[in-house]
Amino acid sequence: MAFGGRVFIETLAGPTIHDLVPVIRQVAPDVVMYGQFEFGAPVAATLEGIPAVSHGVSPQMPSVAREAFVGNRRDELWTNYSGCVPAFDAFVGAVHLDIIPPRVQHVAFADQPGRVPMQPIPWNEPGFDVPEFVQRRSRSLVYLTLGTMIASNDALRAAIDGLATLDADVLVARGSAPGSSIGSVPDNVHVEAFVDQARLMPYVDLVVHHGGSARCSQHWRAACHRCWSRRGPTSSSKPTGWPARGWRR
Repeated sequence: MAFGGRVFIETLAGPTIHDLVPVIRQVAPDVVMYGQFEFGAPVAATLEGIPAVSHGVSPQMPSVAREAFVGNRRDELWTNYSGCVPAFDAFVGAVHLDIIPPRVQHVAFADQPGRVPMQPIPWNEPGFDVPEFVQRRSRSLVYLTLGTMIASNDALRAAIDGLATLDADVLVARGSAPGSSIGSVPDNVHVEAFVDQARLMPYVDLVVHHGGSARCSQHWRAACHRCWSRRGPTSSSKPTGWPARGWRR
């Protein structure tokens, strides 16, 4: 957690402030909306006298983890650039758009001032579909994805080797992994570059993923369709990933 704080607050926030302030002055927006782990944006917005609204990407950290992540870094950042500490919780903004389902969100966050619960609508890049075999199969379906940021041939190969031993069909969305060195796969494994996740979820019995924030819609759609969702050993692209939870059909 301390390492994440050094990266997201000490290393990345300053350059964001330097780059964003001129853009705000040029564009003159009414509000700045930023991702949950972007700590420079609310500083830049405050410097220019406009509201800052954060958008959730993962469940809030427990207090102990949050203290290790933030420490004195947030207040030092604000003091260095604005001369004072923020009047609101910079970790969540003056207003926080919370897209995390209540059963997954940290229970203590429910009473957070400025929290606005929202239900996101699944969206997929046009041009991707659900493979035809999905509706023709007679066995359970396992969906494996390691996202678009950290997926690699080696990580996918290791997961494929384990999942292929199941009496199930395995659908692999390789994402950013080139796939050239994944090698041959058993007959019950099907590899695609990308799939339409929103349409796929009703058919899936088990989701195996890396716990990154981009898998959040996949995670709660798995919950809605009451299939199992399990996080693999590959690291999330955010300092805190999604918990490994599941719901049986």
